[in-house]
Amino acid sequence: MSGIELYERAVSARDAGRWDEAADLFERAFDAGHAVAGLDLALGLSAHRDHASAEVWCRRAADSGVAAAAFEVGCIEQRRGDLDAAERWHRQAADGGDASGMLNLGALLEKRGDTTDAMDLYRRAWDLGAHEGAFNLGRMIEDEGRGDAEQAAEWYERAAERGNGAAFYNLGFIRGDQGDPDAQIRCWRRAADLGHRHAAPALAHAFHQQGDRARARFWRFLPTGLGAYSAEFEAFAGGVAVAAICRQWALDKETGDGYIEYDLDARTLTTGGRVFHGMTALGSFSRLDGSWLWTWNNDNFRADHPAVAPLRRIRDYGVEHDIPELTIGRLDLSGFPNPEQAATTMVLVAASILGGNGVKACAVGGGDGMGYYHLDDPRLPADAYDPATTPEAIKTAVAVFARDQRKLVTDFISRYGAALALGTEAIMGTFPGGHRLLVRFTPDGRRIQTITSDRGRPDTG
Repeated sequence: MSGIELYERAVSARDAGRWDEAADLFERAFDAGHAVAGLDLALGLSAHRDHASAEVWCRRAADSGVAAAAFEVGCIEQRRGDLDAAERWHRQAADGGDASGMLNLGALLEKRGDTTDAMDLYRRAWDLGAHEGAFNLGRMIEDEGRGDAEQAAEWYERAAERGNGAAFYNLGFIRGDQGDPDAQIRCWRRAADLGHRHAAPALAHAFHQQGDRARARFWRFLPTGLGAYSAEFEAFAGGVAVAAICRQWALDKETGDGYIEYDLDARTLTTGGRVFHGMTALGSFSRLDGSWLWTWNNDNFRADHPAVAPLRRIRDYGVEHDIPELTIGRLDLSGFPNPEQAATTMVLVAASILGGNGVKACAVGGGDGMGYYHLDDPRLPADAYDPATTPEAIKTAVAVFARDQRKLVTDFISRYGAALALGTEAIMGTFPGGHRLLVRFTPDGRRIQTITSDRGRPDTG
């Protein structure tokens, strides 16, 4: 069997979780002339905490001309403090076309003052697709006076376009110095989305300076535990919450609350002996630390997996409308009185962007968390106005999103193509089919007093 065939079998065994078999096949593939197999074996051994054997195989692969293996050996020497040896190995990696080797060698040269060669290495790394190369060039130009701020900004922008949060963060300072506070905030928002740890405090300070206390408070507490949703999410939720609640109740009535199983590859969810299709894995809530994690930010899932890819619509909507809850991968909700309920509410509202039927949840991690799954199965009841459940749904939504109760009602009525009659103290919707909904408000028109549906008696809000 050829080295390539052995290597392919080794990769399959590794991906299937059969490490002992994979290790044997990687070694045989290396002996058969497939040098990269030595690096894969080294990385696997390191993951299994056999670091001594991992180093041996890294060196064997590097000696066989694998540039990425030379980079790994350079990192080993760097951790040991032998910078001369680290430089030799990183140079070998760089000469072999390894962008990571170029970045590390550049950093070593920059540290000892050889900035010209360092910048050349960063450019080469950038040309190979390493966004860190562009970031480092921007940083060096900005810090060492090697050009004007706009030159630095150009390199930061290149790095930012490839998802470098630090580049967005630094670019924000340049835009602020240039007198463009709006651009500064946009940069820091993107840095926050990408997980830059200094972006949230910077945004909190910027909004405080603008006198926007609500936004300043949100960003101040984001790193340590949110206790309230952002103003942007509140505004979005007010427009969709009632319909989302009605849709969720209809789904729960149809599917019950039995044991749930799911199949990511088939995009199915099974409960109560029935199989439902069109499943999207939304994310998970941790009961251990009160945090929410969107599946697209979970390292255990591919963002392009069919059961994850639809989340792109939620994230894109968040970017378009500047809603941080929809764009930040992990949210600490521990400041809410009931963090799990806060996560559930957020997910039900966010899932409305996907349409479909609603959300099912089940315990994960031995009960340490909850997983949330959206369904879009045409066999389930379609989204439609329900005069029987609407009054209670409005009251439930108002209890959470009470900021603009008139908008909450008008957006809900408009969603179903109803004719609107607006007054200061009352809003009435006449729906296709003749159903009517009358919501009366306090004299100032701000708070709901009663809700009357033609399928029930007046309901006091």
